[in-house]
Amino acid sequence: MRRKVGTILVALGAFLLVFAPLLKLYVAPRVVIAPTDFFQMTELRGTNASYFDGAKLKNITGASIVAVNTVRGDPVASTTDTAVWDYFVSIKDPDRDYAIANQTSRYALNRHTGELINCCGASVEQDTSVRLAGLGVIWPIGRVERKTYPYFDPQTKRAWPMKYQGQDRIQGTTAYRFEQTIPETKVATVGAVPGALLGLDKFKNYKVDGFYTATVTIWVDPRTGIPIAQKQSIHATNRTKDGAGMFVAAKTDLKTTEKSEKDLVKLSDGYAWKFAAVNQWLPVGTLVLGLFLLAIGVLLPLFESSGGRDERPRSHAKGGPGQTPRPEPQAELGLPVPDRPGSDRYSSRS
Repeated sequence: MRRKVGTILVALGAFLLVFAPLLKLYVAPRVVIAPTDFFQMTELRGTNASYFDGAKLKNITGASIVAVNTVRGDPVASTTDTAVWDYFVSIKDPDRDYAIANQTSRYALNRHTGELINCCGASVEQDTSVRLAGLGVIWPIGRVERKTYPYFDPQTKRAWPMKYQGQDRIQGTTAYRFEQTIPETKVATVGAVPGALLGLDKFKNYKVDGFYTATVTIWVDPRTGIPIAQKQSIHATNRTKDGAGMFVAAKTDLKTTEKSEKDLVKLSDGYAWKFAAVNQWLPVGTLVLGLFLLAIGVLLPLFESSGGRDERPRSHAKGGPGQTPRPEPQAELGLPVPDRPGSDRYSSRS
């Protein structure tokens, strides 16, 4: 019986030894990927901001503004290797109930590396002619390196270097800090603007170009590639082609709120646990269990062999408790056995 059980344990142990590397090489790459049904809202706030109120044609200063970034996955448009996410940014002045800016983007990204792909209706402001490149929302899934990554900016519609600058603690989690500097770049040509806004002749209108510059800092959880905090210093201006007239379209410093950071850390922790399970814990645990079962299966039949001696009681010439008397030699040969004192024959004569 032990030999049979040992054979089963050896077979099961050998199976687990083969299955352990498959978890690492085959299962993990299919689990450690960007989800197609991802959803997250992140809030950033800024104070002492300046912006141009197009409805009142006046510059607003000292404002408190709120930016809400919403990411929503599109599982129907996504594929095995490509995730399609819609990205919406809304910037408002809640005190004046004024919408400063809204922007929509549609990103298609590699589910392993996070790199943007020009497919599946990818666009900026519904302009599918924009060529997306670099990272766009997340970093390489579970494989974030301390290096410079190209990171796409929807305002300038191109990728700029995002440099690794060190690491910090964000809500109790160690995060890599990356920083991107976007030089002043022309982003639009605006129609006629009253000269009074530009500090020029108030009786004339002028054509102006829109320029944008920013410094973006993003803290990324290296376990998952999910950004868990962000800071943006934005400066947008409109000015005439000769530079004689100019006004500020937007100037603000935005940073994620504490609540958003806690929500993002919680989200990242959930994915980190799952990624660690299929990348480390399950393969190692399966390997150890396989070795253990294999060892037990090999040793179990050896115990059966060493413990198989005949344990029946030995017989003795003289009877005793629990012993079987040895027959007389005469009885073994078929001869009559002499009478003994105490036998029935003696007893009958007395």
